[in-house]
Amino acid sequence: MRYRVIQWATGSMGKTCLRAVIDHPDLELVGLFVYSNEKTGSDAGEIARREPTGVIATQSIEAILALEADHRVVPAPKDIQGKAGLVRAGSVGATEWCWHSIIAGQPMITLSVNWIMGTTMPGYANYDHWKIAVRGKPGIDITMNLVEPRNTGAKTRSEQYAVAGSVINAIPEVCAAPAGIFHPPLFAPCRQSFSN
Repeated sequence: MRYRVIQWATGSMGKTCLRAVIDHPDLELVGLFVYSNEKTGSDAGEIARREPTGVIATQSIEAILALEADHRVVPAPKDIQGKAGLVRAGSVGATEWCWHSIIAGQPMITLSVNWIMGTTMPGYANYDHWKIAVRGKPGIDITMNLVEPRNTGAKTRSEQYAVAGSVINAIPEVCAAPAGIFHPPLFAPCRQSFSN
């Protein structure tokens, strides 16, 4: 399966990513967002110093976000100071990726996941954490977002609970696994007790 990728920005880091996407046999470039007027309308291959790809660079955020893609690579347009540290302009400030369930050669279920460094990233003022699309008769679209807990008396944020829950829930599997690299299941049941 080839993964459909959108490259966001073509500064020094962005062009490096763009060339990697174009050169990789398992990746298909489907969109390219640029900030400069000089690059708008150019073929992605020309910008990356590669053969033409047929993908034309655009400054339209709406056009990029409307594309069907499995992953978007989004370098930060300016420095973003986060509690975990500084994300420098030109480095990755957001990722979007998708998993597809393919039945008879057609995507039937798609799970999209978004992780961003703040809402100042272009196109991410409002975003959803998870989107699930089920195609059939009828089709179903589900959007899920983390929301801040109420009246806990703690300063813990929703994403901190989400990450901690995954890490803590994995402890029994990690301890029971043989020595080496552990590959946990993508989804696992939440347990109140590990003895169950």
